[in-house]
Amino acid sequence: VQKLFQKLAYFVYSTQFVAPQQCLCDIFNTSNMAKDVTSAIDLMPRVVLVNRCILIGKDNKILLIQRSAEDPWLPGKWEFPGGKLDPGQSPTDALERELWEETHLTMTPISRQAYAYGKILTEGKYAGLPFLEIIGIANLQGGRLTLSKEHQDSGWKTIEEAYSLELTDETRKALGELEETLNTKH
Repeated sequence: VQKLFQKLAYFVYSTQFVAPQQCLCDIFNTSNMAKDVTSAIDLMPRVVLVNRCILIGKDNKILLIQRSAEDPWLPGKWEFPGGKLDPGQSPTDALERELWEETHLTMTPISRQAYAYGKILTEGKYAGLPFLEIIGIANLQGGRLTLSKEHQDSGWKTIEEAYSLELTDETRKALGELEETLNTKH
């Protein structure tokens, strides 16, 4: 029954009803069932907002991390450290938090919003939702590189070396847009 509620909640959410709870009360003719379904709707984001960090280290190399082969989303692909914002969190706060959570490294920001990329997701659990990725640039400040369990490998790469990796589309696009900026000394 719970899976049915989740599927129905996704349908209601993805079709963007103005008042999903009232609609569900009408469908189920009871407010308790509608509340269960709308609780599932409330847990879903309206926009998938992701913040990533291009971290510049020694010799102007940038840090890339490889997603776990078992990850259901883009397994084995290389990307900049980062992830989804927590509810109520600003993109500026997320830059430091995500970098720390995924790498145990700290940074000094150069530009918190150097590049943005958006699209409507067409697959996965967020299919149909707007996706916005904000990429900042920072210098390595300190820490000892320790990957989260979401990732299986990391490497400090020149931009040319980075292009030889199996990058996420968003990472490849950001590199292309920011290549000139990244090639200047920071």
